[in-house]
Amino acid sequence: MPPKMRFLNPLTTFLLFVATLLTVMQVEQRMAAQSEIACAGQEARLIELRWAASKQFGMKYTPTENISTNKWNVAVEAVLMSEGGSAGEARALLPHTPDGAFRTCWMAAYDSGPLPSEDEVLSVRDGLAGGLASSFLEAALLSNEAEASRMHQDALSTYIYKALALYILVLCLIVSALAGIGVSFGMLKKRRPILPAPFLEMSSALAVRVCLGWYVLFLSSGTIIGLFNGFFPLGLWALPMAYSFHAVFGVAFICAAEKITPSELWNRISKKATPWMSSGIQFLALAIGFVLLLAVILSLFVPEGETAQRELMDLIRNTRGIVPFVLMFGTVAVLGPAFEEIFFRGFLLSVLRRHYSTFWSLVFSSLLFGAIHFQLLNLPFLACLGAALGFAFLVTRDIRVAIFVHGCWNGGVFLIQKFLLA
Repeated sequence: MPPKMRFLNPLTTFLLFVATLLTVMQVEQRMAAQSEIACAGQEARLIELRWAASKQFGMKYTPTENISTNKWNVAVEAVLMSEGGSAGEARALLPHTPDGAFRTCWMAAYDSGPLPSEDEVLSVRDGLAGGLASSFLEAALLSNEAEASRMHQDALSTYIYKALALYILVLCLIVSALAGIGVSFGMLKKRRPILPAPFLEMSSALAVRVCLGWYVLFLSSGTIIGLFNGFFPLGLWALPMAYSFHAVFGVAFICAAEKITPSELWNRISKKATPWMSSGIQFLALAIGFVLLLAVILSLFVPEGETAQRELMDLIRNTRGIVPFVLMFGTVAVLGPAFEEIFFRGFLLSVLRRHYSTFWSLVFSSLLFGAIHFQLLNLPFLACLGAALGFAFLVTRDIRVAIFVHGCWNGGVFLIQKFLLA
């Protein structure tokens, strides 16, 4: 067998076949989930926050220019326009809203139609995702005017506070982005050197098998834990267990291939004397600046659309109680970032640098980091984030910096989704 083909042994070929099969299944599942939109999404939450802010500051609400492909998002806007006295414009949106229960409820609330059944009201509440529009529509259907007024005002007050919090958050992000741009100029001026990659002895063929084994485990860990859950119910621990299962075996793959212990691996990719917290804050600002700048550039060419993180939103929305919140937050903001950084930056980026230039190694690892999330609409932003994380590791050679930035990013997204957009 030619030297370049030595990595194609039976084990590697089998892993490649399984990885391809699982990828096809994953893509089909994602496409099916996107085609079966059952409720309002993040775009609707932003519409509701913008509507509440316009009421608070006495401004005229301007509806979105393009009709959303998600009919429930259009339904949200139809309700808000009706509440704002634009029933005629709202009626023009009805053909673009879900047929059946929603239109029955809307006609009963705003056009003297027959009252809907309780099941229809519950169905519409789920479709509107229990947001501001849902509360307004249910209040309009109540016969008790005092109760309807109270329900209406409570919902509006809650969303006004959320809208104000969102504006403060946007301001903080803009300040952080400007700080990040300043950090980038400072780095260019100082010309901080790119440090050597961590020393890894494993062959390229073995590194390919580690990557394929990690990827197969990544796609199948949820199924494996799901099967285990069928015999021993895990409840709240199902998601942390799936992440932990993947992380433990992923680190084990790397350590077994390199013939080292996890502590030795950690010592190779971290520097104990490095002030990683201060560096982490700088690179977090840098990541925010990069991603927001990319978002501004893409907004000039790509129309605004629905987010591809519906699964995450549904999971966060259904998280109730302190213990579930802590478990979910710990998984998303600590466990996930820790292992992903060990693999993508500590291992993959270092392996790629043995064969390619630092620039192309950063590009390849960042694109793979973005692609592994299977979110096509968010791929540019995830790849940009991956590039910032990779740059942080290249400059500091300390994986703790990348983990800190990644954890803050994921934790921030989680909190925003939970308290503002869920």
